[in-house]
Amino acid sequence: MRKSIIVLLLFISLGCSQSKVPTILSQEYFFLTVDGEVQRLKQSKDTLYSFFCYADKSCHKSHYKIIAVHVKGVFTILKLEDLDTIPLSENLCPGKPYSMIALKSINSKQLGYCDPLFACLTKYQLDTIQINSALLGNKSFLTFFSNTYLKEFSVLKKISSKKDVRIIINAIEDNNFGFGRISYSAEQLNNACIEKGYNPIDAGRAIDSIMHAQ
Repeated sequence: MRKSIIVLLLFISLGCSQSKVPTILSQEYFFLTVDGEVQRLKQSKDTLYSFFCYADKSCHKSHYKIIAVHVKGVFTILKLEDLDTIPLSENLCPGKPYSMIALKSINSKQLGYCDPLFACLTKYQLDTIQINSALLGNKSFLTFFSNTYLKEFSVLKKISSKKDVRIIINAIEDNNFGFGRISYSAEQLNNACIEKGYNPIDAGRAIDSIMHAQ
């Protein structure tokens, strides 16, 4: 009887350890938009939190249970279950709370994030959809900055003149930063600022203010 109890406890212990979600995000990561808004990702055990913080307004928060994690080279696929009981979007998915997102390893300071590969999935679809490396390689990933890297931006120059704006625009036009075309997007603006030694935080709003000044 004692041996049976020990075996049962060992089985439960192994089962729990195998289902434990690994730490994908060891710290918070941020994406800076051109309007001064910030998207933030955070992991707490088996829960992924996504915050979208509007300038001078409160943050919109979503949270998801991490069902499974699959690593394919530099890519990490997360299978998620939406845990929000009150939908904050008109695009509702009754009975289909599952989705998949992809992360891309860049370096210790930056992380690539791709909008949901699939959304509004049933559990069966979540379990059976196969993702290959070719699909991931053709996706565009936004660059999120780690919390520690974000703090380093405070020592960089701020965009304060039309000369600074021209330097940033020239950087975007000279280098599309892997996007294949010039779009003056937040991704390209952030990369151009960092390349030229400018603080990317609120860079979009600073440029807009300077260009519309009398």
